[in-house]
Formats: sequence, structure tokens, C-alpha cells
Amino acid sequence: TSPTFTLVNQYPRLKDGAILYHVDCYRLSGEGDIVTAGLEDVFDGEGAVMIEWPERIETWLPADRLWIQMRHMSETRRGLRITASGDRSFALLKEFKRSAFGV
Repeated sequence: TSPTFTLVNQYPRLKDGAILYHVDCYRLSGEGDIVTAGLEDVFDGEGAVMIEWPERIETWLPADRLWIQMRHMSETRRGLRITASGDRSFALLKEFKRSAFGV
């Protein structure tokens, strides 16, 4: 579910309680909105963060991150482009490629 009206949804993983934060930045328009929304707490936390409309808050994002772009290819297919920009992100991308594609 897109959190457009609440800005942030939290999804705890059942097996260990790890949290995935789903942030929708569509309605954010400036630094004041970012601070008011409490995104600093989300970024400083231990959970994974998935962001829609990240270009609206790009200056607030950590330098070491995975940037995932989705594109519509057909009614039943989507394409992903994943770019890593730091040591941890490169390690995560390498592990994803290994587990998903065996490379």
C-alpha cells in the first residue's frame, strides 16, 4: 500500500522484527517538510528504507545507497536498474546478483 497520505508505513518482518520503512515523498516540497515528517529518525534507524519520489529529498539521502529505477515494459513485465554508490551498497548488490542470478 502506498503511504501517500501517511508519508511512512512500517512493515516488521515476522521472523525477527526487522523493519522495512516505505516512504512516499510525493507531497514533500522542502526541507521543513522533511524535518516535520521525522525522516531523520527513519534514516538514522536500523531498518531498510524504500523511498518513492526520492528525487524530492535527494540531498538528505545517505551517499551509500542503492538506487532502484523501475520501468514499465509491458502489461506483465517491469524492468529494474539497480545502481550502488558505496561499499555497503556494492556488497548488497553483489549478494542480490548472486542469489537471484547465480553471478
